[in-house]
Order: sequence, then structure tokens, then C-alpha cells
Amino acid sequence: MPIAKRGPMSEERANDIGCVIFPVRSEGQLRAMRAYYAVKRAGEAASAAVSEQQIMGHPHVLLHIPHASKHIPERWRKEFSIDDSDLADELLRITDHYTDELFVLEGAARLVHPVSRLLLDPERFLDADLEPMEAKGFGAVYRATTRGEQLRSDESDWGQLIKEFYTPHHAFLNAYSSVAAVKFGGCLIVDCHSFPSEPLAFELDQSTPRPDCCIGTAGLHTPGKLLDAAIEFFGACGYSVAVDRPYSGSIVPSNWRDDPRVSSIMIEVKRSLYMDEASGSKGPNFEVVKQQLSEGLHAMTGAWAT
Repeated sequence: MPIAKRGPMSEERANDIGCVIFPVRSEGQLRAMRAYYAVKRAGEAASAAVSEQQIMGHPHVLLHIPHASKHIPERWRKEFSIDDSDLADELLRITDHYTDELFVLEGAARLVHPVSRLLLDPERFLDADLEPMEAKGFGAVYRATTRGEQLRSDESDWGQLIKEFYTPHHAFLNAYSSVAAVKFGGCLIVDCHSFPSEPLAFELDQSTPRPDCCIGTAGLHTPGKLLDAAIEFFGACGYSVAVDRPYSGSIVPSNWRDDPRVSSIMIEVKRSLYMDEASGSKGPNFEVVKQQLSEGLHAMTGAWAT
């Protein structure tokens, strides 16, 4: 699909010939434009690699786990301007610890981001005009620490980070959802997260006390029966449950934002329920919470599939 810049061509004419008009007003939008086409090209290639066998499990469900990793490849350590002690503290505070172990559903596909969100956060928009956290230094490439200090130098290689980590992540997300939706009629994405008991300084919602479980919704992509099943299940576990508070939304692949065949729901669990937030170690109720989440995933996918 060719790119049409703003100029003599009208939007009506661009639509007629299959163009996309990008009104490039900022460097952030230029990055977003480049990433759009990189993801599109990679997604087309990835679609061929996503076999039907990958999505024949528990019914066409993808567990999206973007913030579980603490890994920062050695070659990228130089990106950060803080020392090892402060880096360890940041990882303790901002990682969704153990979510790759807590969220388990037999037969479901999994997309686990391989590096820490401190290096690159795949859930942020690349366009600064669309990403509300960019102004606080927490866009796709974080510039600030959770305490408001400078995290990395101004010479960070955004382009390479996006190419290496952002593009393949979204290419698989788009490809998987496309194969599932087109060939099997639907896809459910469960966006799997955890959150601290007390709000971090940069977070938009500073209200307390925080619920035990936060459920995020994505408009037409979160059917009522799916949301009701999540609220009912976690409420029955004895948890306090809030919808779109303190976090809102749930990830939706860029090529399916107007199509309800791709469903999405975010499940966030408070870390104090399953771990020691001061040390980062698992707590005595870890296995209990893990089992509850597994049962909750079964309940939600069952309700969604009916």
C-alpha cells in the first residue's frame, strides 16, 4: 500500500486508490509511520508462519504477557544512565513479576515479551500524540525512572529498539489474530498484568485503596458476557474487583481495531496477593493465586466461546 502525503491529493482520492494519508506533524508520528509499515510487512510474513496448529487449542486464545521479563541484554545496558543498584530497584518496582508463571491456560498460545519494559514497552503507542504516558517519560522507550529521574541518555537508538523488539512483537500479534479470526471466526486476547499495592509516582490514577483485581476493557472488543464472567469469577474468589481502574483498556491488534471478531480483556492482579513487593520473592499464596487465575481463564474463555 503506497503512502500518500498531505498535499494536492484529497482524502477521498486517496481512499479510492488505496492509499493511507499520514499527516506527519512530529518526530513521534514519523516513528509511528515507519513502525506501521514495518509491522505491516513483518505481519504479512508472519501470517505464513502462524500455522493453524498454533491456534487449535483452547478456543483460539492468546495470552499476551508484555511486562513479566526483567531481562536487559548486556549490549543494551549502556542505554541506561543509572547504576546497577538503581536499575535493580527500577526492575523491582515496575516489572509485572511472575505473570508468565501465574497466567496459564492449557492449549492457549502465549506472547511473552522477551525483555524488560524498561528497555522497550510494546504496549505503548509510538506516536507521542496518541500515547498519554509519553509526556511523563513513559512512552514506548522510557526516558524517566519511577522516581522521576533520567533513565537513559538522549542518544538511545530508538530505531534499533523498535526494529528488534517492537516490530516482531506486533507482527506476531497481528498475524495470530488474523489467522484465528479469518479461519476460525474469532480470537480472544487476554492481556495479563499485575500492579503494585501503592500507585507509582508517574501513574495517572493515584487513588487508594486499590482493588485486588482490575479488569480492563476495549469497547466493542470486550463483549458483555466476557466482562460479566470475569467480574463474577474474581468476585466469587473474595477479591475486590474494579473495571478500568486503576488501569484501563486492553490491547487490540492494529489491523483489527474496528472488527469485533477479535476480543480482548485485560486482567490485572495486585502483587501483594502473591508476592513480597519489597523483596520480589514469591509469597505463601502464590500457588493459590495461580490456580485461581487458571480457573478464571477457563471461566472467561468458556463464556466468550458460547
